[in-house]
Amino acid sequence: MRRINPYCNGWSCSSSSWKSSFGLGRSPLDRDKDYYCKNHSRGYAAKAGCAPACASSSLKVAILGANCITGRSLALSLKQSCLVDELSIYDHKPSRGMLLELGQLGSNCRTVCHGDSDMAQDLSKALMDAKIVVVITTGSDVRQEADDLRKLTQGIIEHCPKALVALVSRSVNSLLPMLFELYKQSGLFQWNRLFGVLNLFSTRANSLAAEALAIDPEFVSVPIIGGGCTKTCVPLFSRTRPCAEFTPEELNKLTLGMRDMAERVDDAQRREGSSMDESSALALGFSAARFCVSLCKALRDQDDVVECAYVRSCLLPELKYFGSPLRLGPCGVQKQLGVPRLHDRECRALVEAVPEIAKAIALGESLALGEKRSTEICPAPSSCAALERYHHQPQASNVTV
Repeated sequence: MRRINPYCNGWSCSSSSWKSSFGLGRSPLDRDKDYYCKNHSRGYAAKAGCAPACASSSLKVAILGANCITGRSLALSLKQSCLVDELSIYDHKPSRGMLLELGQLGSNCRTVCHGDSDMAQDLSKALMDAKIVVVITTGSDVRQEADDLRKLTQGIIEHCPKALVALVSRSVNSLLPMLFELYKQSGLFQWNRLFGVLNLFSTRANSLAAEALAIDPEFVSVPIIGGGCTKTCVPLFSRTRPCAEFTPEELNKLTLGMRDMAERVDDAQRREGSSMDESSALALGFSAARFCVSLCKALRDQDDVVECAYVRSCLLPELKYFGSPLRLGPCGVQKQLGVPRLHDRECRALVEAVPEIAKAIALGESLALGEKRSTEICPAPSSCAALERYHHQPQASNVTV
């Protein structure tokens, strides 16, 4: 029996243009420097009914769990950005050598290391006055990652509750719901400040599309929707900017190429004896840095900062959390840009991803609440309240499965 796919209503993005994390056409560091020098004197926006994370001209980024391959890659990338004034590094493992290495790099970004003595006191120092907090969790056991996240979240809530928090994890589908529930338990409803980073998939998709189009990857942006793992991530190659003139065969090849990229890295590192914790760790750190740079630009009130991230959302009635394009501002999520019209294959991929994401969300909520049930709900399928809330106009669907 054929039925209309509920995820293929042709919701259109209200954003008029797509931009990559670093902008278009020039080197990332040059663009960061030009923007910083031009806008540093502007101060930070004071939006009505919104308290920006930045209350001063100094922008401090804290990296928790930094002493791993992903963390070192992230720290090295952020150290080069003129948008970051201070980089605070924390890990329960000794990180003095990492600090010394970063200190030898020519950069105006001040680097501070915490974590060699009293853990609670060091965490407090690392988080004090942080405007952006990047939490990196590694491991193959989601429950161990959840334990680590719980300890770090207590410090974030205590010392920088208004900070923008970017979660970098292979279990982000479960850990972001857990993080959100932990904030709620402390009386904080910060849905617009908590992000699950999806930029690893954005980076891969942009590279594949750029190769197919024979243009510079800096000029390419492929929207990402769904979740934060290979099974639940849905790259929308049919909505590639600036050009999406792909044949159905090319779209199929690009979609398969996304999964093949991850499998090739895993196979190569397995043969080299590396643990699965280190799989794609360098790329994960680099892509997380791109997201952090976008958060820095948003905090400095740059216009039209658009990124894809996994956040609290009611775009799909079946899911409380969903990855989609977002417009960022000084207070975090400024607007959820929705789901654009999907190609047949992308619709089917989304249908397959929804149950997996829902299962992961339930696990994350149980890790935070135990046997209690979350009070978070989304509108019923017949309700358009969530769509109207984000200014979407549903169109007639022309896709069936």
